[in-house]
Amino acid sequence: MTTHQPLTNDEIDQIRKRLNDPALTVQEARDIALRLLADNDEQYAEADGWRESYRLAKGLSNDEIGAIIAVRDASKAHPRPCWFPHEACVCDDQP
Repeated sequence: MTTHQPLTNDEIDQIRKRLNDPALTVQEARDIALRLLADNDEQYAEADGWRESYRLAKGLSNDEIGAIIAVRDASKAHPRPCWFPHEACVCDDQP
């Protein structure tokens, strides 16, 4: 497992401010995009490691762990606007 720390809200705000700066160069935009992609990749890799550790500890197959995740995602309240519009959606009517 890695010891990766996700970006803080302040770091994200700094990135947003820099991206909105009209003086932003193409190279700076590329550097920001590459940093965010690397951060994303590292977080997914860490999550995959934890998922695999949990799967092995519980003695579950990949299909079983995938089913657990699918049921969890399908049964939780969806953020507005709903990403999964369906008659069985449990979203509140309030935004």
